[in-house]
Amino acid sequence: MLYSVIDDRSGVAYQEYRCVYGEDTESALRFLFNAMSAKKNKNVPFQGIPDMIYMDKGPISKSQVFHNVMKFLNITVKLHQKGNSRAKNMVRYF
Repeated sequence: MLYSVIDDRSGVAYQEYRCVYGEDTESALRFLFNAMSAKKNKNVPFQGIPDMIYMDKGPISKSQVFHNVMKFLNITVKLHQKGNSRAKNMVRYF
């Protein structure tokens, strides 16, 4: 599964491929930890805890564990409306 995040303000993207069967919360949280952590390559500026994450209504967004971690980190989670395919365009066309 390819996990992706894009910073709306800067346009900086970060992606990781994880060999998992479907979407799972543990893999998503590990990915977000890596995305938010300082990188060894100083040319990759993507780091820090965001104020908000905008995501689809998949299994990860329904996980209470995921929401508990986001609440602990003070990250607002917003879900796009069903049928709004343009909501994910930044990641889809990256």
